[in-house]
Amino acid sequence: SQAAVPRLAPHCSRLAPHASRLDLAPHSSTWRRVRQVWSLSPAVSGSLASYNQLLGLAVDWLLVGRLAASRGEGRLLCLCLCLATLNSLLESRHRAFLLYAGLHLPVSAVLGRITKTCLASLFSKSVPAADQALVLSVLDIGNSAINVVAPLYGG
Repeated sequence: SQAAVPRLAPHCSRLAPHASRLDLAPHSSTWRRVRQVWSLSPAVSGSLASYNQLLGLAVDWLLVGRLAASRGEGRLLCLCLCLATLNSLLESRHRAFLLYAGLHLPVSAVLGRITKTCLASLFSKSVPAADQALVLSVLDIGNSAINVVAPLYGG
C-alpha cells in the first residue's frame, strides 16, 4: 500500500550502511582492490568471481535456511558480522594470495550470503505482513540500483 512507503524510510536507512558489505560482486570496489593487490589476470579474476558465486549458491541452497531456523536471524546476523570483522582484520594482516583465495574469499562468500539473507528476512519482518511484498520490492530495487551504480562508480 502507498501508506507503507513513508514507514519504509527508517528501515532503508538502517539497512543502507550494510549494503556494500553484502556481496563480493565482480564489479564491487572490494573486488577491484583484490585484482589490484595481486595483479590478477582477467581469467584468474573471472575464475575467482565464479568460485565466489558458486559458493554463494551452495550456501543459499544448503545452509542459510537451516542455520536461520536453528539460530534465529538476529543471532546469526550478529555472529556473521563479528566473524566477517575478524576475517577482514586477519586478511588485512597479510598479502598471501593462496591464503586469501583458500580462506578469506570462501569465508567472505559464506558470511556475505548468510548476512544478506538474514538482513532481508529481518527487514521484511519489520513491517506489517500486509506490506511485506512492498518491502521486498523496495529491497530488490535497492539491490538492483547498487548493481547499476557500482560499475559506473568503480569503472
